[in-house]
Amino acid sequence: MLRISLTEKGAEVLKFHELFHKNMVKSIIGALSSDEIEPFAKALSSISSFFKAYDNVINYVNEDNIKGM
Repeated sequence: MLRISLTEKGAEVLKFHELFHKNMVKSIIGALSSDEIEPFAKALSSISSFFKAYDNVINYVNEDNIKGM
């Protein structure tokens, strides 16, 4: 199995990226009407589900699975 981890700089970039997304969502929600917030939240939930499913596929790929590719 292949194991990787973030460098210290990579961890800093990830933290910045997470903060960027949090601030982006706050900004968007602040511009939405109360009627628009629920559909927006549903859309974000759908996107989140997609990325979680995709992440599971990526986690499955290990050294044995990529030989011969």
